[in-house]
Amino acid sequence: MADLINNLGGAAGFGEGYIPRSDDQFVTIDLTQIFGAQGLNFFGRNYTSLSMADNGNITFGSGGLTAFEPFGMTNGGYAMIAPFYADVETHLEGDPGYEPNTVTPTPGGTSQGSDAVWFDADSTGYGTFTVTWDDVKYFESTTEKLNAFQLQLIGTGNGNFDIVFRYESINWTTGSSSGGVDGLGGTIARAGFSPGDGSGWYELPVSGNQDGMLLLEDLPGNTGTEGYYRFSVQNGTTIGESIEGDNTDNLLAGADGDDLISGYDGNDMLVGNAGSDTLTGGAGDDSYTTDGIDTLIENPDEGIDTVFSSATYTLEANLENLILTGTAAADGTGNALDNFISGNAGSNVLDGGDGIDTVDYSRSTYGISIDLSNPVNQLAWMSDQDNDTVINFENVLGSTYNDELTGDAGNNVLNGNQGTDYMTGGDGSDTYYVESESDNVTETNEVSAIGGIDTVVTKITYTLGSNVENLVLASDLAIDGTGNALNNTIYSGAGDNIIDGGAGIDLVSYMNALGGVTVDLTITTTQNTIGSGNDTLLNIEHLQGSIIDSDDLRGNSGNNILYGLGGLDTLSGAAGNDTLSGGDDNDQLAGGDGNDVLQGDAGNDAVAGGNGNDYLAGGAGNDTLDGGAGTDVADYRDVVAAINVNLGTGVTANDGEGGSDTLIAIENIIGGAGNDTLTGDALANRIEGRAGNDNLVGGDGSDTLVGGAGFDTLNGGLGTDFADYTALAVAVNVNLATGIASADGSGATDTLIGIDNILGGTGNDTLTGDANGNRLEGRNGNDSLVGGAGNDTFLGGNGADTMDGGIGTDFLDYSTATAAVTANLATGTTSDDGTGAIDTFTGMEYLIGGSAGDFLTGDAANNRIEGRNGNDSLVGADGSDTLTGDAGNDTLDGGNAADTLIGGAGADVLDGGAGIDVLDYRLQTGGVNANLLTGTASNDGSGSIDTLANFENMIGGTGSDTLTGDAGNNRIEGLSGNDNIDGGDGADTLIGGLGADTINGGNGVDMLDYTSTGTSVTVNLLAGTATDGSGTDTVLNVENINGGSGADTLIGDAGNNRIDGSFGSDSLSGGDGNDTLIGGTGFDTLNGGNGIDLVDYTAMTGAVTVNLGTGTASDSTGGTDTLVNVEYVNGGAAGDTLIGNAANNRIEGRNGNDTITGAAGSDTLIGGAGNDVFRFVTTADGSDTLSDFTSGTDAIAVVAGNFGLTAGAAVTLLSGASTPTVSGAGGQFLYNTTSGALFFDRDGTGSTYAATQIATLAGSKTLVAADIQVVAS
Repeated sequence: MADLINNLGGAAGFGEGYIPRSDDQFVTIDLTQIFGAQGLNFFGRNYTSLSMADNGNITFGSGGLTAFEPFGMTNGGYAMIAPFYADVETHLEGDPGYEPNTVTPTPGGTSQGSDAVWFDADSTGYGTFTVTWDDVKYFESTTEKLNAFQLQLIGTGNGNFDIVFRYESINWTTGSSSGGVDGLGGTIARAGFSPGDGSGWYELPVSGNQDGMLLLEDLPGNTGTEGYYRFSVQNGTTIGESIEGDNTDNLLAGADGDDLISGYDGNDMLVGNAGSDTLTGGAGDDSYTTDGIDTLIENPDEGIDTVFSSATYTLEANLENLILTGTAAADGTGNALDNFISGNAGSNVLDGGDGIDTVDYSRSTYGISIDLSNPVNQLAWMSDQDNDTVINFENVLGSTYNDELTGDAGNNVLNGNQGTDYMTGGDGSDTYYVESESDNVTETNEVSAIGGIDTVVTKITYTLGSNVENLVLASDLAIDGTGNALNNTIYSGAGDNIIDGGAGIDLVSYMNALGGVTVDLTITTTQNTIGSGNDTLLNIEHLQGSIIDSDDLRGNSGNNILYGLGGLDTLSGAAGNDTLSGGDDNDQLAGGDGNDVLQGDAGNDAVAGGNGNDYLAGGAGNDTLDGGAGTDVADYRDVVAAINVNLGTGVTANDGEGGSDTLIAIENIIGGAGNDTLTGDALANRIEGRAGNDNLVGGDGSDTLVGGAGFDTLNGGLGTDFADYTALAVAVNVNLATGIASADGSGATDTLIGIDNILGGTGNDTLTGDANGNRLEGRNGNDSLVGGAGNDTFLGGNGADTMDGGIGTDFLDYSTATAAVTANLATGTTSDDGTGAIDTFTGMEYLIGGSAGDFLTGDAANNRIEGRNGNDSLVGADGSDTLTGDAGNDTLDGGNAADTLIGGAGADVLDGGAGIDVLDYRLQTGGVNANLLTGTASNDGSGSIDTLANFENMIGGTGSDTLTGDAGNNRIEGLSGNDNIDGGDGADTLIGGLGADTINGGNGVDMLDYTSTGTSVTVNLLAGTATDGSGTDTVLNVENINGGSGADTLIGDAGNNRIDGSFGSDSLSGGDGNDTLIGGTGFDTLNGGNGIDLVDYTAMTGAVTVNLGTGTASDSTGGTDTLVNVEYVNGGAAGDTLIGNAANNRIEGRNGNDTITGAAGSDTLIGGAGNDVFRFVTTADGSDTLSDFTSGTDAIAVVAGNFGLTAGAAVTLLSGASTPTVSGAGGQFLYNTTSGALFFDRDGTGSTYAATQIATLAGSKTLVAADIQVVAS
């Protein structure tokens, strides 16, 4: 505040003079007694008297101003200086000369509490006149609100003087007769000065503004001191005089003649008066009063300047505003700047010229009607005959009466001012100023792209009408704002506001707040925003903080946008896909849940993505970017300079804006416009270089590298990596074999290292793979895709594409097609690729359809064909094919060979065709009922019924399925769920899988198979049960068992069972019947039980040693089996040692050079392939049958000691069509070539040791002495 001058004498210290206490009174004084004979020169006019009014003003000339309701300085009639023109009341007290102190003074200053208007006339020097309004009240008030202010006129000689305003305490702005309540509202006080003829005027910037006038004591005046304003008035006295101001605010008026007037710095008023004057304002917001023949000089950027002209005038360069004065018809023309132009009471032609110009009718004494969309732009007065022609204006300021304002197709500002106004914007982004509840705003265009983004600015409670987007609450009072169905932005006022966004996605902005705000969108009741009142926010999705201070903005579960703007802001997105922008200073951003976009902007920001896949941009400064959970992006797309980002080290060594960022849990990078170095880590990264010659390094992981414009190096590193050119509209040529990509859209060439896959763009691309398995996507355009060696995947995309799979097993993929695809691998063409084009291809083995009804046909190779969505028709043709229909009512035909058909959801027709075919429901989660005998399957997962034909095998799903075979040899697998499996007739293989299954082999010799089970299995065919760790199966009509990889217990029944332990150390019991036992790997126990039982080592590839006499067997896997009640043995593929026992054994060596010993009993010995040895230990072991002995290949070995022979010695063999007789002494072999019977006589006498038959050769009867060997043991 500015202290009032208080050493002037009188009862209150403000001078001896005063205005008698009353209402609407004035006192007139003689200026010549103070300032000399010339008095004061004001706006170039000499005055010798003035009248001071108790209502806060002085007027020059005869007669004072008694009007209590203040009006602006624009109105004519009084040459006036008003420090605070308002309705003052002092008449309730006595004469101030005798009772000077009647109220308690306002605190903190020099006011005295006199409730009176004092004046002091000091003629010392050039003279000083002081008027003081000491603690005065408003009309019809008590003393609770008082104002203390002062006016001084300080003479500087020759009629010149300074005007001084001092404001010590301002607490009211209106009297009750001026429409006020408690000193506020109604017609607000004015402050300024005017010559009284409408030729020019000046008002303080806050004049007529209640909030501003109440702050007069606190606002820095034009001097920079709070509550203190000073203006210098200088006037010419001679013709052609040069008048110069100073760096303060001057009022400079010329005399008659051609004057040179210069204002210099400060907000100056220059009045040329008569003559052709040259007026130079200088820096500051200057005003010029001209008669139209003066020269006005302003340099660029020297403030906002105003010209008052009584004649037709065109604004000269660097002048902004034009006000026509007087009543005579005159025209006004703007320049290239944004001009404010106001006509006078006559008929005017007003032309805004270039720029964004405003036509101003705030001084009109009638309501106006103006239509900016009218090509002639006629403006008609509503109550007068004068019409203005208005050209090239974008904005309108209306009168204080009832106006009709219509905009054009551009962006208009329509300010109705006071009164009941009708404002129509038209197209463009329009702004409406609403002063009254009776104002009407009309926006007819519902399309914002045409109708623009429109705004209402108001100081009253307001609800947005149709097609208007934004609302500004421009008041410190408690007013409310309500949006509409559009996406609104509502600017909160400084008071307590209730803001309801209504329907749409709405934003509340606190950018006009005078302090930082704290706002939480989860609170729907009143909350203290701290910096902008107690607000209630309803139906609000987005927030914008203040410009000047630190904000705390918090989102809710929706998709929020939070703008911090200036200050140290804390932004919390909470749930939802949020966008957070910190703005200036060091901000903290937390995305929370959802896929968020976080922008730190300037300052050292802490940016945390939280959960979800987030985009994080630090902006300038040393930022910390923490992606949190999800796949997150460090985004530098707005950076122009080169950056260096390394996800492996978690550091951005150079963020391009002078900072160094720390990266945590970031997976992807987007570079900027510079020559960037961007490096990934061990994860699957996506790295975009954008503009510049970038170096992109994927590191480990399966990365996607996007070079962008420039000569880029794309190094995929380890993993399966993509080079991505999808953003390009021109043809690109990428060759992974040469490592070159040319024509990348910028005329540059990329270098590719360690890249496996290519994504093409919208041009006619040529994409070539290398020797590895590549994925080549042409996307749009007529592309040429060449796979080369390796198992490649081809996606031609839109256009007529040519694709060559080359060597390897290659995929032709139409999964992105939304229309029907017709493709034939045998012909190598599509009649329709789903886009209306025809593709040509070769070397493709696998085919994938799209989302419509596709027609896909294989060739003679083993194809894999997938229909995907739609009602597809798939034909495997020749080869062992896998056909998958997926969703839709599909028709699948396996064709020839062994095929697997998967129908998927829908009512499918499935035909396995020729070969051993599999019906596969493994993808279904509901219980499937499939019957190969009836050819139907119900509940395939979509509630539909499939039609089946020509299937031999079947696989169920994860539900509780009912699977039934037919008369053939079926393989039926239940997978998980409690399944009911019936093999039907035929030799079936049944696999229950997980769950408690019921397995019925039906007729035929059936196999219960647990090969895929990793836990220990217990199967008892006699009891009809099996446990596999996931449930207990019920087993019916099953003859054979395959165990799993655990330690299984497998028990047969009374039938002839085949039991295979497979892996693990198993216990096999054949039970009754002639059983076959296969231990497999591990330490197995094989018990044949009753019957003639076989242990079978056929599957062994290494040598096996089996001894039925000792009941042991060592297999080639390192395991040792225990054999009980076993009579028969089968060897394996190597040279086995097989020994029988005392029973009549059947021993078969199979492949390899086997040694077979029958031991006691009449055994049947079969060597199989290889050079086999049939070993005889004694002549008492019985006579064995050699089923496949081949002379010269196989051998008969006898143990020397037990046969009385010498090891290694030649033997004597006597052969004949009948059994020969012995001849001579010594052991002799006697062979009957007719019967194949082989005898041995130990002493050659035929009496002491009779000839004993040891073998019978059942096949070839050829036997020579060399076939018999004598071995030591």
